Amino acid sequence: MPYRQLPLVDDEIYHIYNRAFNRQTVFIDRSYYSRAISSLNLYRHLINIKYAFFKTHLPKTQKKIIEEKIPLIEIIAYCFMPNHFHLLVKQIHEQGIVKSVGKFSTSYAKYFNTRRNKKGPVFEGRFKAVLIESNEQLLHVSRYIHLNPYSASLIKMNEIKDYSYSSIGDYLGVSKNPISDPEMVLNQFKSGKNYLEFVTDNADYQQNLQRIKKQLLDAEE
Repeated sequence: MPYRQLPLVDDEIYHIYNRAFNRQTVFIDRSYYSRAISSLNLYRHLINIKYAFFKTHLPKTQKKIIEEKIPLIEIIAYCFMPNHFHLLVKQIHEQGIVKSVGKFSTSYAKYFNTRRNKKGPVFEGRFKAVLIESNEQLLHVSRYIHLNPYSASLIKMNEIKDYSYSSIGDYLGVSKNPISDPEMVLNQFKSGKNYLEFVTDNADYQQNLQRIKKQLLDAEE
């Protein structure tokens, strides 16, 4: 695996991104997305059990298992798309991002290949990481992540709030099982509704889109 030039440091925030191998669709329907979000929730903690074993427990027991484990990362925002995913995370444990994203990717790849009767890589080799260096960048990346389904023409602008495979529901307080902690972003707005208005401010968003895309391309080099 190629050497990662950008060091991943504790207490720093990063925009993490990876796409499917050959840009194939790997998140196919609700069941695939749900599996991805659930396994990400598990592996954001320091844990050595396999997801398949974890799922044999009742939901109440699953919650207890997770609550007793040390978190590796804090998820500030996320979005899963048909052939890629975005995470906005803070590393809170040494090698936390590498461990959590690595275990998540391996677990999901096994699930996908087994279910589709396939072999070979599911995601591209290593994930990309961009350091968040300012509060302005934090806010705009969170918006970029939540706007991804709209930018890809999967949904209309007024449907962003209902997209089930991102953390937008956590921001609006409507998620049944939130896995992100949006406080760092939401504290800068009067309410979740005000944040949603910020997200859907398309004119301002367009001013920052190209800069964010360039950072992602730079991270791939």
